[in-house]
Amino acid sequence: MLKTRLIVIIIMIPALIWIAALGGLPYGVFITLVCGLAAWEFWRMFFRGGYAPSAVLTIGGAVVFCLNAYFQWNALQEILTVLMMLAALLQLIKYEGDGKTGTSNAVVGFCVTLAGSLYWGILGSYLIHLRNLPDGLWWLLLALPAVWASDAGGYLIGSRFGKHHMNARISPKKTWEGYFGGLLFSLLVTALLGALWHLRVETVTWQDGLLMSALIAVIAPVGDLTASMFKRYFSLKDSSHLIPGHGGVIDRIDTWIWAAAIGYYFVVFIR
Repeated sequence: MLKTRLIVIIIMIPALIWIAALGGLPYGVFITLVCGLAAWEFWRMFFRGGYAPSAVLTIGGAVVFCLNAYFQWNALQEILTVLMMLAALLQLIKYEGDGKTGTSNAVVGFCVTLAGSLYWGILGSYLIHLRNLPDGLWWLLLALPAVWASDAGGYLIGSRFGKHHMNARISPKKTWEGYFGGLLFSLLVTALLGALWHLRVETVTWQDGLLMSALIAVIAPVGDLTASMFKRYFSLKDSSHLIPGHGGVIDRIDTWIWAAAIGYYFVVFIR
């Protein structure tokens, strides 16, 4: 299993960097596909758990939010309005069709439909928003390595020295020792990358890497715990088996989308 995970990482990270460097349509299509798959996994968890969210609106909503970011339609409010109305209409029809003798999941279905499309669509679209900023490629290549280094450091330190659990109920393998080890790794790696990227673009510095990774490594693990909470609710280890050795798309991007959102607002409001 570990060998498979390493092989996939060796292939996946350079491929992602290559697509990010291409930018434009290839990158936009890739991120839209990834977020759509994450929304599908989210819908699938709840559907198999006995609920009835709308697959079309959960997945389609996430896709449209990403397209809105790529094409810069500035239509977020309009998309939200239509999505809520359609979700309400579909679940009203379902509720009526369930009849008086059946147990209707229409209310939960309405909430899950909106939650899935918003979470994976709006948060996921920050992978596009961040890339679209001036020198966005270099900011993206600070934000994502911040979580990669945090994950690697957390695993290395936590597996060896971890004794104090962060949240034993949701993620029993995560410890405070691993958390702070991941934070330290992230600070070091991203500061170094910031210094390297400064050789290419003056706007990015090692101080930016340090500050951005401090925010991301502290906050983004909440994204991992959130995904774990969904999986634990349905007694699942992985969100799917789409990625060999890694589980599903959600298992990979749960912290990436948080990192992208944090990185975007760091550049726009703090930098």
